[in-house]
Amino acid sequence: MAPVDPGLDTARHGRGALAFTLAIAGISLADYARTQQALKRLNQRLEQEVAERTDQLPRLVKRLEIYSYTDTLTGLHNRRYFDELLAHEAAQAKRHGHALTLVMIDIDHFKHFNDDFGHEAGDTVLSGVASCLAQHFREADVVCRLGGEEFAVLLSDADADAARGRVDALMARLAGTVYHYREATLGPISVSCGIASYPSHADEPQALIGLADKALYAAKHGGRTRTHVYA
Repeated sequence: MAPVDPGLDTARHGRGALAFTLAIAGISLADYARTQQALKRLNQRLEQEVAERTDQLPRLVKRLEIYSYTDTLTGLHNRRYFDELLAHEAAQAKRHGHALTLVMIDIDHFKHFNDDFGHEAGDTVLSGVASCLAQHFREADVVCRLGGEEFAVLLSDADADAARGRVDALMARLAGTVYHYREATLGPISVSCGIASYPSHADEPQALIGLADKALYAAKHGGRTRTHVYA
């Protein structure tokens, strides 16, 4: 057997090691390329999602704002909205010298709906009356639920007489209204109303809340199912 040339054996080992190194390097480069492509796709997807979320943000903010000013049961504006609106309308009325009238409305004997038929029946009455109020008053008038069975209507550029006419028509409409909950008939419904107007009854429009509430108190203690104008 011919002797093995040590130099030749070393060369073979060197070429084998080089081939192995090159193979590993090739695999690594291929993995790196795939990883970079995957990262690129991921970045593109994330950028698209961020863009979509950014586009949705104004709508989400608007929806949150609507919820924060809306009574969830009736769909009317809530007390928070009413307070901010009254402040704005009061400033406008005082600046421009036009009338501003507030009507406070309370459902008569509401407690008996809850006591006799349950709170879901009471909710049916609240929702029904709220819907009637929203349909009855003109578009420029703003109807709000203040809480419980109490509602408020703010009439811009309308005096107490104009408000009284609308309230009387509302009471006549409600007098023939009944609601149904399961097998129970709820109604007919009646309300008591208090009216106060700027500048007829107050030097400051913000005072209308207290004055209309006093008028409502007088209507309820005068026998209910009636309207009282502050005097």
